[in-house]
Amino acid sequence: MEDLGEIVVTATRIGQADYKIAGNVTVITSEDIESSNATNVPDILKEVLGVNVTDNSSSKTSKLDIRGFGETAVSNVLFLVNDRKTNSIDMSGADLSQIPLESVERIEIIRGAGSVLYGDNAVGGVVNIITKKGKGDLSGKAGYQYGSYEKQGGNVEVSGEEKGLSYYLYSKYFDE
Repeated sequence: MEDLGEIVVTATRIGQADYKIAGNVTVITSEDIESSNATNVPDILKEVLGVNVTDNSSSKTSKLDIRGFGETAVSNVLFLVNDRKTNSIDMSGADLSQIPLESVERIEIIRGAGSVLYGDNAVGGVVNIITKKGKGDLSGKAGYQYGSYEKQGGNVEVSGEEKGLSYYLYSKYFDE
């Protein structure tokens, strides 16, 4: 099998090699995610140049700002998960804490106006989070964590592929 190189889907809504795209695009691969110290999606986005992430003490309230929109950044950055819009209708911003970092295959960030391709919310840029897909036979993993001060958590992962249908399930719980 021949390696065709990295493909960026979101920049033009058609799969293209990244060197043919006119926009400013950053791709965070699964290898980048695994080698980082990030524990959630906002943490990994904080490491990207030109992307400012602010939060009010938790990842649930994280706001992502591309191109300096400040207070209106949540209504000017479009968030997609597998090419599906996740921005709230009330313009409160996407809840990035709902996406476990362990289930992310790659993150594509497009800086600059994408309103022509994506509609509203894409004035500052577009963030597309691509999740993992199941491959091969049915397989699974389970884990449990226990720490000081009775902190505990667990996770379960099930994936596979059968007759052209790919499935991937990941669930995580952590009690602080």
